Amino acid sequence: MRPETTPGATGPVEPPLRAPLPSLDHAAEHSVWDEPAGVAHAGAVAPSTEPVGAAERCSGCGYSLAGRTMADVCPECGLPIDLRRADYRAWLAIRERGVAPGASWAMTALIAAISGPLAITTALWGSAELGDTLGMLSLVGAAPVVEELAKVVVPLMVIETRPWLFRSRAQIVVACLASALVFASVENWLYLSVRIQNPSASLVLWRWTVCVVLHVGCTAIVSLGLCRVHRETFSRGVRPRIEAAGPYLIAAILIHAVYNAFAIVMHFTGAI
Repeated sequence: MRPETTPGATGPVEPPLRAPLPSLDHAAEHSVWDEPAGVAHAGAVAPSTEPVGAAERCSGCGYSLAGRTMADVCPECGLPIDLRRADYRAWLAIRERGVAPGASWAMTALIAAISGPLAITTALWGSAELGDTLGMLSLVGAAPVVEELAKVVVPLMVIETRPWLFRSRAQIVVACLASALVFASVENWLYLSVRIQNPSASLVLWRWTVCVVLHVGCTAIVSLGLCRVHRETFSRGVRPRIEAAGPYLIAAILIHAVYNAFAIVMHFTGAI
């Protein structure tokens, strides 16, 4: 076979090297993260009929792509061969396949371990910032908002930025409830050992029963909202809509605020 030549050329011209397939690194840096929810990126890059190399495999499932073109999708998992045409659903599927069940539960345990201490730190900071300004009103108006957000802030951030780390809604609930238990325990210790000297038996019983149930119950409500966000993300293949958890968070804050108001009345009347 004669080498390719061009008019006026003095020697053979080497055929151009085909660019490698876009990698997962390309997908990670791609603007799918910045697209409006539900808007696919498929139309942004025109499909190419360039053939795929015989040794190329799907970035999502590893299926052989021999005989395909860049305009095709993987016949096994449906992922676009050219990842520049992948939308959020495809990007999500790629990442989900990369997390094994055991690794997902290990990450859940780590999130649960971090959430409680971080919630306490956040709540203490919020109390210090708002306590002197709002006085008693902070216990009813500000404290419930700060505490309910603080207890779920880590699971919330994971769902918003790395939703594939949670493989089931049960993991979200476990992480949130563990955070609430740690938060309630540390708060009780602060109240009964630091803030209040020689607390009565009735106060100790109240804090280790009613207060714990309050924190765990309110956080359980918020966790249902986070589960809703997670479910919508995977079922619709769109970016997480954190606002979908709003009604659950508001309900938990209102319950917490009513409790705090009731506890203040009980304190000043000497009931506890």
